[in-house]
Amino acid sequence: MALTGVSRRRFLQTLGMAVAGSSAPALAWAHSRPPLRLTILQPAFAPAQARAWLDGLRLALHAEPAIEAEWLTPGAGLQAQFQAIAAAAARGAEIIVTALSPRVLDTAARSLAAQSSLLFNLEAGAQRMNQASSQVYGHSLHLWQATAALGLQGVQQYGPRAALLASFRESGYDTTTAFHAGVELAGGVLMAQLVLGIPGTAWRDAQRAQELAASAADFTLVCAHGSELQRLQQLSRGTRLQGPLPERGGAAPEAAFVRSFHSRNGYRPDAYALLGLEGGLLLADAAARRAEGLDLSAALASARVSGPRGELAMDPQQRSTRAPAFVDLRGGRLPLSVIDETLVFGHQHWAGAVSGWTCVYTA
Repeated sequence: MALTGVSRRRFLQTLGMAVAGSSAPALAWAHSRPPLRLTILQPAFAPAQARAWLDGLRLALHAEPAIEAEWLTPGAGLQAQFQAIAAAAARGAEIIVTALSPRVLDTAARSLAAQSSLLFNLEAGAQRMNQASSQVYGHSLHLWQATAALGLQGVQQYGPRAALLASFRESGYDTTTAFHAGVELAGGVLMAQLVLGIPGTAWRDAQRAQELAASAADFTLVCAHGSELQRLQQLSRGTRLQGPLPERGGAAPEAAFVRSFHSRNGYRPDAYALLGLEGGLLLADAAARRAEGLDLSAALASARVSGPRGELAMDPQQRSTRAPAFVDLRGGRLPLSVIDETLVFGHQHWAGAVSGWTCVYTA
């Protein structure tokens, strides 16, 4: 039986769909090797997002006999995360699941010291995954790729003159550079790039908003979150695109996923719940491949599953996944085409990308 078929069946089981003949393979996995030992560290997201992330993982893993999971809440701060990673590795965790900025992954990997544990980073994807350690793998919502696609498609749909308006807290991620690259790859021009809400300079925000209007852009991307998104939208009257993850913009989330998640947790899932589910499905597939004889690194590097947004596959060279589709904050698909990441990497502005933040959307 092909592993891709097993992955599809596991996904259907996870969402509460009846599929005949699935118990025998599960029993075979359970008895062929000891369960895969996971340590799952609660991320430093906002509480609602952290809860959804964890509940998505639990939904994917709750019926997996090939996985034994430990759920922990580290203390506040990066150092507490690094210490929790080191302690989990010392206890024999085979894969440690966390959500860290890609910019600190190599530091996190050093917390593994001489242990054989792997680190599976499961975060939103506002920064490029560019880790050096062979012990680090990643999956995300592919946020910077989605923002590049917004730039490219915005030029095609609205016209060549683009603008970018970002809150201070969102301006340090790779998404701003990715948008610029997407605009120029489509033959457009970034007319203005403004950052509002810089501490001590809020009095200039209205004036800078006038600069945005003077740019005569055909469309504007707003990079903000929560109340900041609403404030910047008001300042940028006439914005045609908002981002980097719009509240609405595409199809409804996959119905079976919504029903199963709501039945188990009592609330509707969002993009962070989807992220947790997808990460759990990839881990479950890696556990199945390991049970059939692959070493753990090879098993995780070759993980491939069917999820609510399509086929997810780990790239063995990059040790991270490629996006099958982009989603909004609800987890519904956005009407954006997936782009060629290598074109964005090769863009002239990418070398100057500045990612100054260490956690995505903490409030």
